[in-house]
Amino acid sequence: APGDVLALLGEAQLQAGDVVAAERTLQRAVARVPVAPSAFLDLAESATRLRHLTTARSALIDFTSLVADEEDRRRAAQRVADLSLQLNEPAAAAAWARRALDQEPAAAAYATLATAELRLRHTAAARDAVERGLKLNARHPGLLALRRQLR
Repeated sequence: APGDVLALLGEAQLQAGDVVAAERTLQRAVARVPVAPSAFLDLAESATRLRHLTTARSALIDFTSLVADEEDRRRAAQRVADLSLQLNEPAAAAAWARRALDQEPAAAAYATLATAELRLRHTAAARDAVERGLKLNARHPGLLALRRQLR
């Protein structure tokens, strides 16, 4: 079946709560042409629910190369950064957080960047990210916790 047909089936399986079948179907869908970029988001969602974080991250990376909308790319880049932290890959997390910030400054992206920089032992860069993020949202709990940690 074409990728678009499999993507629709995978989306239906995901909505019905059959996450295992959805992930399997969506993996087949994204390997075929044509397929809508949204299939990559659905694959990322199903893989995340199953804690298949590498698969989720790969799907989101592919999505960023296919989608034209900057806000969609920013959100996906932020998710890639967060997944990279969960996979204990702080250098990748920092790079993807910067990509998200290039699209639009956001406190959450600065928190991710600061966490990644801290794990990389780049204390000055982590402090800078915290301060930039707090300028956007002075009450962001993650940034406030990071600021306390960096003192």
